[in-house]
Amino acid sequence: LTRHQLKCAFLALFGTKPTKNQLEVFMTGHNGGEAEPCISWHQFRECVQALASMQDPNEHIRQVFKAFDKEACGFISRSTAHAAFSEAAPTVSWKVVDEVFDELDLDHDGRVSCQDFVTMMRFCLSR
Repeated sequence: LTRHQLKCAFLALFGTKPTKNQLEVFMTGHNGGEAEPCISWHQFRECVQALASMQDPNEHIRQVFKAFDKEACGFISRSTAHAAFSEAAPTVSWKVVDEVFDELDLDHDGRVSCQDFVTMMRFCLSR
C-alpha cells in the first residue's frame, strides 16, 4: 500500500484520516525497495489490528447515541426519538418507534440514557 492508499483504507476503517504521526509510524522502515514508501498487506493488517485493539468497543454505539441526542442532554426522550425517526426513517410508524423506545428504556423512567442505549445495542449485536 502506498501512503495515499493507506490514508484511504484508514479513513474507510476508522472513519477519520490518520494523523501525520500515525502515517510516519506505519510507513517507517517499510520501503519495500520502492521509490515511494509502501507497506505490505501483512504489515497493514498488523497495524490495523494494533489500532483496533486500542479502541473502545462501545465508541461507535456512543456516537450513534449522540446523533439521537441532538440537544446533548445525556438522554433520548420519546419525543426526541420520534423526531429522529421522522427525519431519518419517515416510513417507520410511531408505534414501532414507541416499541423500540420501551425496549431501550431499561429503568422505565421515560428516557433512554447512553448506558441504556449501549447495553441494549451490545445485547442486540451479540445475538
